[in-house]
Amino acid sequence: MTTNKAALEAEATGEDVREFQYKNKTYKINGDPEQWALEAMEAYEDGKSVAMVRALLGPDQWAQFMRTRPATKDFAEFLEILFKTIGVEEGE
Repeated sequence: MTTNKAALEAEATGEDVREFQYKNKTYKINGDPEQWALEAMEAYEDGKSVAMVRALLGPDQWAQFMRTRPATKDFAEFLEILFKTIGVEEGE
């Protein structure tokens, strides 16, 4: 299973790691926004959802997602699942 460095570090230290499934693949992200890479938070604040997700997932999980050959509607579904996983309402 692939995951990003921040999520691995968080899991090792007992921090808030959130896991979710998409198309039979498991994804892990750090559920604590204060621990996100600054580029993820900046993208979130700027409304750049693709850049935010790419930063949250890290290169290995982003590549895993991209191997699903997602269309825009697929990305929207993925984003909805991710937001539910971390407890964020769309539009916040």
